[in-house]
Amino acid sequence: METGSCKLLASIGWLIVKQYYIKTLDPNFPRVVKWIRENNIEFDAHLNRTRFWIKEGEELAMFLLTWGNVCTPVDEQANLITGVRDGLS
Repeated sequence: METGSCKLLASIGWLIVKQYYIKTLDPNFPRVVKWIRENNIEFDAHLNRTRFWIKEGEELAMFLLTWGNVCTPVDEQANLITGVRDGLS
């Protein structure tokens, strides 16, 4: 079960995750995807971008140090097609 930036893990409880994406045409895309796979990060591949979820804590710190300047955080209130936040025009 997924609710925004939280995921319910079987009997463990709630886990806070941050969602990011990288566009397929980004020159760093192959290296980021390699890092995602090597670190067993959950991801969702699309034609134009790949979205993925990073656990808060050490995993997020390593990600930010490595790819924080390359990957974009997902704003859950923004429409990814128009780029407009819900309720704004």
